Amino acid sequence: MPEQTEIRFLLTDVDDTLTTDGKLLPETLAALVRLQNQGIRTIAVTGACAGWCDQMIRLWPLDAVIGENGAFVFYRDEAGRVRTDFYADREQMAQQQRELRQRTESYLTTEPTLVLAHDQAFRYCDVAVDFAPSPQSPASPLVVQAFMDTLQREGYQTLRSSIHINCWSGEHNKRRMTERFLMQQYGLSATDMLVQCAFIGDAPNDEPMFAWLPATYGVANIRPYIDVLTTPPATILDRRGGLGFVDLVDHLLQPLHG
Repeated sequence: MPEQTEIRFLLTDVDDTLTTDGKLLPETLAALVRLQNQGIRTIAVTGACAGWCDQMIRLWPLDAVIGENGAFVFYRDEAGRVRTDFYADREQMAQQQRELRQRTESYLTTEPTLVLAHDQAFRYCDVAVDFAPSPQSPASPLVVQAFMDTLQREGYQTLRSSIHINCWSGEHNKRRMTERFLMQQYGLSATDMLVQCAFIGDAPNDEPMFAWLPATYGVANIRPYIDVLTTPPATILDRRGGLGFVDLVDHLLQPLHG
């Protein structure tokens, strides 16, 4: 694992990693500010929709937001204007999304415990399915897996987060878009990324990141998923969600304070 003093980029999931029970706690927001003040660039790498990602880059102390599991990245240029880069041709990705949505909606007519996510209208490229529209009666793991298996057999990518099943066409994922952005925006080599980057997450859709970097962390609420991860995070923190994130920031910044 890299020494804390070598970490220059903290890559973080958002839902149930930065947030706690759906809220961005004051302590977590303060931790993001501390990272900025110490010169550690913080990049959200999330399955969240474009609508959420747009407000994050404009309102939160973040250097970039990679959204919809690597479909695009929002960042600010030298003049402070928000820019958006897509992993592939935007129109092609939009067409693929329309086709996938039709296929998904057809499947969901046969399975009432799965529904389109409430934020689907604000998604540029993927389709998100809520597997717990009623918290008292979520879809069973067998139902979730059957849906994912069906789409995968048809050539789509699917990953489960802590709140959704994300489905998309294309070769992108969290890791691939992050690698591209770090190289193009900051000039990092593949070796630089392994030494200078850490990642923190909470769910199976973070596994491409866990498998990539040596310095990986899971907040405590990742524990129920450990058995389904081929590559779990190197370190599991003691606290859940945004409080676990605060603990990681304390750990990373400790050497900088002597």
